[in-house]
Amino acid sequence: SETVQVVVAQQSQWQSNLTVMGEAVATKSLDLRNELEGVITKVGFVSGGKVAKGSVLLQLDVENENAQLAALKAQVSIAQLDVNRFSELIKSNASSRDQLDRAMAQLAVAKANVRALKSTISKKTLIAPFDARVGLHQIEVGSYLSANTLITRLVSVSDAVWLDFWVPQKYANLAQGDIVQVKSTSLISDVHMAKVIALSQEIDIASRSLRVR
Repeated sequence: SETVQVVVAQQSQWQSNLTVMGEAVATKSLDLRNELEGVITKVGFVSGGKVAKGSVLLQLDVENENAQLAALKAQVSIAQLDVNRFSELIKSNASSRDQLDRAMAQLAVAKANVRALKSTISKKTLIAPFDARVGLHQIEVGSYLSANTLITRLVSVSDAVWLDFWVPQKYANLAQGDIVQVKSTSLISDVHMAKVIALSQEIDIASRSLRVR
C-alpha cells in the first residue's frame, strides 16, 4: 500500500525582508563659520542651548564700517542734488547732457559703494538660519576671529529626523514612497513606519551598496 500525507493549503501573506543598520540624521545642520575676520562684540548663544530662527548668534565689530557708511550716504545725497540740479538746468538749456550723465554716473557709483559696505556689515552679523540647538564653543566677547573660523555646529530641533541606511546592490529596486520598518531601543515604541524619500543615484564602488534616506 502507498503512504499518503495530507496537507491543507491555506493562503497567507509573506514578504521578504532585509535587516540593516541605519543612522539618525538631523534634517538641518551646519557648521557655523565667519566669512570675514574681526573682533567679537556680541555672542548671542550659549553652549548646548537653543536659538530661534533670525536671532543674532555672533556680532563682529562694525564701528569703522558704520562710520564709512555714514560718509557714503552723504556722498549719495550730494550726488543726488547734482543730478537734480543738472536736470533742471537742462530744461532751460543752461547745462549740457554730458554734465547730467556724469552726475548720474557719480550717483550710481556712490549707491554701489553703499550697497557694498552694507554687504560687508551684514557679513559680520551671523544670524541663525533655523531653530536649532547649538554645539559647544570657546569664544568670548573681545576675541579676534580669523576668517573662516569654525565657531560651532547648529542642529535643527525639528521633531522629524532622517534615517540613512545602506542596502546591498541586489535590493536597489527600492523606490521613493516605499514604506520601511524602523526599530530602535531609544524610541518610544518598538516599531515605527517610515517612508523612503530619496535614494543615491549611484552604487558605492567599495561596498557595492546603495544609500537610502
